[in-house]
Amino acid sequence: MWCHKVNQRAIVLAVTGVGVFIIISIISLAILEAITWQMTGAIGTCTGAVVAATIGISNLMMKQTPLYEKSSTISTVRSNSWNPLPKVSFTVSQTLLRILKFPQVGWEARNESPYQLNVMIEVHPILGGKDLHPLSDKHINGRSIYPVEPNSPIFINGCFTLPSICATSNAELILEIRATVEDTNDLTKGKYRLIPRRWKYNRRSNTWSYHPQMLSPE
Repeated sequence: MWCHKVNQRAIVLAVTGVGVFIIISIISLAILEAITWQMTGAIGTCTGAVVAATIGISNLMMKQTPLYEKSSTISTVRSNSWNPLPKVSFTVSQTLLRILKFPQVGWEARNESPYQLNVMIEVHPILGGKDLHPLSDKHINGRSIYPVEPNSPIFINGCFTLPSICATSNAELILEIRATVEDTNDLTKGKYRLIPRRWKYNRRSNTWSYHPQMLSPE
């Protein structure tokens, strides 16, 4: 009789233990599911915040960064369409045909490229580090246009006069010539600015010597 009661108690305890285990498992699963849903919601919230922040930054950059104008973009591309590149050569001397009295300066220009060009020329006398441009002579201050045939031997042969201070001063004198060209038969290429050329004046010998320089990042 006692053994029977013990067996009944053991069965009751075993059933009770199984029930408690099942209840604990159900509670654990419920807690785990709740945590999972919370984490999913947090991740969704974070993802939404990241997306919103990204869109906001993109909109801000679009507002603050001006878009390139169509004309500017086309002009940049067209400048790269010269093939081969145009080439205009210059000569600066005090003895072209005759000896020139400074501040008169003799010069020649040649179109050494296969294009019919419009050429705009700027002469920059740099005295003691100071650029005296623009000069009053419209032919050398970029206001005049020289129509030039392809591969022309010489399209300029003459002289120009620098400001008198260039003759009275003892400061170093550098002469820089800048040229901008455009193809008269294909204006869609846009204007092309050639690399500036420089010469240095020797006052004692009344001569010019080619004077290469480092290009400025303009």
